[in-house]
Amino acid sequence: MAEDHFEVRKEGPVLTVVLGANLSVVNAPALTDEINLYKGQDIEKLVFDLVGIIPYITFVTNP
Repeated sequence: MAEDHFEVRKEGPVLTVVLGANLSVVNAPALTDEINLYKGQDIEKLVFDLVGIIPYITFVTNP
């Protein structure tokens, strides 16, 4: 995972965004910039993989 706490990869017509637990408003603009690099590349599906943030969500909602 990148130091921005996300990974973007294109596999055929599918763009997958893997989010890490430390994605925040500070590094979210870098995620937007990365996704924008794929504009016009015949993306048919955008998938957000949230597995990396599940422990964080669980902790925040169930202290």
